[in-house]
Parts: sequence; C-alpha cells; structure tokens
Amino acid sequence: MDIKLSSNYRDLERRLNSVQRKQLPFAFAQTLNDTAFQVRKTVIGPTYNRAFDVKNRKFAGQSFRVFKATKRKLEASVTQVKVRQLYRGNLKMHAEGGIKRPRAGNIAIPSDKMKAKRTRTGRIGEANRPRQLLEKPRTFIAEMPSGKRGIWQRRGEKRLPIDLLYTLDKSVRITKEYMFFEDGSKVVRKKLQRNFSKAFDHAMKTRKQ
Repeated sequence: MDIKLSSNYRDLERRLNSVQRKQLPFAFAQTLNDTAFQVRKTVIGPTYNRAFDVKNRKFAGQSFRVFKATKRKLEASVTQVKVRQLYRGNLKMHAEGGIKRPRAGNIAIPSDKMKAKRTRTGRIGEANRPRQLLEKPRTFIAEMPSGKRGIWQRRGEKRLPIDLLYTLDKSVRITKEYMFFEDGSKVVRKKLQRNFSKAFDHAMKTRKQ
C-alpha cells in the first residue's frame, strides 16, 4: 500500500513564507512515515486478527515492512516482504480475493482434521504434509462416489472407516477477508492531517537559524 500526499498539501506551499516552505519537505516526509507506521500497526494487529485464526503471533509482523519516504521521495509504503525467501500466506490474495491455481498438479486443501494439527507457527508440520503422508501405510489418493478427490487414510486394517486428510483440486477460491487496503485507507484519512500538523510544528521548532 502506497501512501502519498494529495494535491491539497502541495497547494499549501503557495500560502507559506520562504522559511516555512523550506521546512515542508521534512514535514511531508515525517508525515508520510508516521502514517505508514500507524497503517502497519493496524493491518498486522486488529485487521489481521479479525481475518485469520491466528496461531503464529509473529507472522504478520515479520511479513510487512515500512519503506520510508525522504524529503526527495515523498512516498511511503507498507509492503509484504519475503519470509525465508518466500511470500507466505497468500496475504495479497486474501486482501483482494481471487482464484488460486497451482503451478502444476493439484492444490492440496487440508481438512479440519489436518488443520487441527497446525503447530504454534500456524503451519502444518512437515510430517503431516501430503508427500510425507502418502509414504505412510493405509494412506492413498482416491476419488469417492461423491466426486470428491483427495488424500485419505484408513483408521485400521479394514477398508473402512477412512478419514479425509486433504482435498485435491485444480483451483480454490480465496474469499476477500483480510481488509488490508480498506483499514489502511481509514488510518490514512484519520491520521494524515494530525500527523502533518505535528510534523510541521516540529520542523519549524528544530529548523536551523
């Protein structure tokens, strides 16, 4: 999410004296940075917590970074960054909604049984992922009469009962549930003017005489 100044703030320059105009770039940059950090605090806190069943409290904080504005580049942003070389969690798709498709093969969608096995990090452990499970006895891929194709596991030596571990599908619809842009925009509208007043006062008080 990019945070910029509207034309109203640019027009302000014409109404100021030369000393005040000189301090504007510093005040503008500080305004954008303060606002960006407030946006980040909201979207990794209450916004994230409303959207997801949070297991890993550190994940959202690790996933988003503020790229600061400077007096020469008056634009700040709150951006998802890679965690261990990967963009994790499909957060952009959860913020926009859409269809997730695999690069090849099928998407393995965990059943409630497998979701219950998530670790404190919020991820399903290596031993309970599809490839590892299929190496275990009584675990197999099959399509049921209902048409549901998935990874199943027999509870014992008999044919039944069996449990669904993962549903296999060519795509999955991701609903828009992470109100990243909506809540971030609300913070900008609420805080930008207040942050500018504070930053401009500070710039004037600390200017070099």
